[in-house]
Amino acid sequence: MRLSYSKSKNATSLYVIKDFTHNNKRTTKIVEKLGTLKELEKKLNGQDPIEWAKNYIDELNQNKSKKIVKCSLNILPQNLSKKISSTLLTAAIF
Repeated sequence: MRLSYSKSKNATSLYVIKDFTHNNKRTTKIVEKLGTLKELEKKLNGQDPIEWAKNYIDELNQNKSKKIVKCSLNILPQNLSKKISSTLLTAAIF
């Protein structure tokens, strides 16, 4: 994820975007709208909104990398050899 700026004549908005590939084409998706620079300056009590946004995105990326994916396998025991079956049962106990 990364920070994106959208500038208009009245305001600059900050977005968290994610890059990905869809149908062999690179594209982006807006994950979260953080707000405009003026809104964020008021909300953050004078703290630099861009630095805050960069730190926020770093934190999101770290949390994303720490996620553990749980999966389960539905395997019929009669379809497994004895060696594989005992290994899976031992792993399931722990």
